[in-house]
Amino acid sequence: MVTNPPESVSPTLNQNLVSSITPSNVLLGPPSLDVSDPTGKIPTTYSYNLAVQGRLPWGMTLDVAYVGSQSRHLQDNKNLSYNAFGQCFLPQNQDPQLQAANPTALLGNNCLPANLLKPYRGYNSINLYQSEETANYNAMQIQLQRRATRGLYVGLAYTWSKALSTAQSGGTNDNSFVRPDQYNQEANYGPTSFDRRQLLAINYIYTTPKFEWGNRFTRLVTDGWQISGVTQAITGSPFSPGFSISGATNQNITGSNTEGARIGVVKGCNPYTNSGDPFNALNPAASLRRHREASDSSRESTSCTGLPLSTSIWRCRNRSR
Repeated sequence: MVTNPPESVSPTLNQNLVSSITPSNVLLGPPSLDVSDPTGKIPTTYSYNLAVQGRLPWGMTLDVAYVGSQSRHLQDNKNLSYNAFGQCFLPQNQDPQLQAANPTALLGNNCLPANLLKPYRGYNSINLYQSEETANYNAMQIQLQRRATRGLYVGLAYTWSKALSTAQSGGTNDNSFVRPDQYNQEANYGPTSFDRRQLLAINYIYTTPKFEWGNRFTRLVTDGWQISGVTQAITGSPFSPGFSISGATNQNITGSNTEGARIGVVKGCNPYTNSGDPFNALNPAASLRRHREASDSSRESTSCTGLPLSTSIWRCRNRSR
């Protein structure tokens, strides 16, 4: 690939000034590589549905459907040359010079440089473009419609759905990176970025009646008007809360230079405060910091709700020649 050496070389200058760059103090390694999965699996989606339709009184029709899909071989990226969880806490991975200079340093600060602890010596990151992720979608869709009667048409659609995937973006972004070890299935399986758990949409069209009173001029102003609108109530997109500790980095929390930390959720605790304050919507007591050895923790997410409205008024006139 054109981004790999020797076609592309990225020199590194450590602890120096730009003015002092010379061939003797610029390192040519370790380089990063971009590789593709040689199996070349094709992303595939299997879709299926079952629907029941019926006629109701008062000119209404009801449609209830189950819609689902299964996706396989979704594309993502995995760093093959990553720093394992907890390696900065191991005694054999400590730098003797750093330990002698600061023996009481925060756990992880005296770790050897990240490139010396990688599984492939001589390389920085090895990004593998692969097709290993899965996703599924399951939904109940209900549609209720009332035929136009006495100038009024009303339609209602409700969807309860769940979209889950092992790819953090749900398969919509093949540039996203997944967990590089054997725990990706357990760690990243959760709601996709486009998951919207509930959606309610109401649309309507109302034609105003013609007035019997008045003259030709007043009827020209009052007759032939229509009012239409769409009202939607939809749950928001999921997001994963995070945390940070002042003065600490990944190597102090997870023991890895490349892999970050996650929070845990206290089971049975309401993650919301039910407060009207938008800056105090989440309940801190519902979250906890994962222990550094809990490297197989699952991805937690939450979401918010929106209510978009749209209404329009226009006038329709029939013209004949």
